[in-house]
Amino acid sequence: MKLNCLILCDELKSLSVLTAALEKCEIGRQICTEVAEAKHLLSTSRVNGVIIDCDDLESGKQFLLDVRQGKSNRSAVSFAIVNGGTSVRDAYAMGANFVLEKPLSSDLLLRMLKAGVGSMLAMERRSFRQVLDVEATVKSETGTHRLRAYNISESGIGLKNVDGRLKPHQLVTLTFRLPEEDTRMECKGEVVWVRDSGDAGLKLTQLPTSCAEKLQVWLHREFEQRMTGLSPASARTRK
Repeated sequence: MKLNCLILCDELKSLSVLTAALEKCEIGRQICTEVAEAKHLLSTSRVNGVIIDCDDLESGKQFLLDVRQGKSNRSAVSFAIVNGGTSVRDAYAMGANFVLEKPLSSDLLLRMLKAGVGSMLAMERRSFRQVLDVEATVKSETGTHRLRAYNISESGIGLKNVDGRLKPHQLVTLTFRLPEEDTRMECKGEVVWVRDSGDAGLKLTQLPTSCAEKLQVWLHREFEQRMTGLSPASARTRK
């Protein structure tokens, strides 16, 4: 897994400085020179950060506002590039996490990117969803069902092949074991959605402190392995 940034800028000098700094920080990049292109990319893919030329690109300032007010990627770490038209204070007020002034300083940019990486990783950890394949016993008002869990996060779990046995807003009790863990996890959940394919998404509503801590530690370990390219838990199963 590699962190990635969307760059909205069409100035070659700034792009040269930006791409060099991103490479040093091992952050991937997707460069857009027009707002329409950036909007499409932002709505169709996930990014960890956005770098926006607010003053020298038409509608750049509005794009920064749109990122913060949009449904997708609004939590991405944002870097605003200003050049006299927007004050540093105004850029922060519009939602920027970091503000850079032209001409870009390589050293300052590197320091800001390294600080931003910490925020990006924290965001990834919070939203990280690990693939797995374990049996989950689900008790609901319609009975007890043995289903397969296919992914999990700190706040939710995905089940497959529910075949009409679960419905949205239904309250359930789940029991399962994480791969390579002996502790049985038992928690309360609520069915958030059920797709025609038979997949269902549940929100974990009540998780005992001991189970929540074990889940968090397990997910963080899997996250670190994913970030360093080691084999994830999806290759391991437990009945």
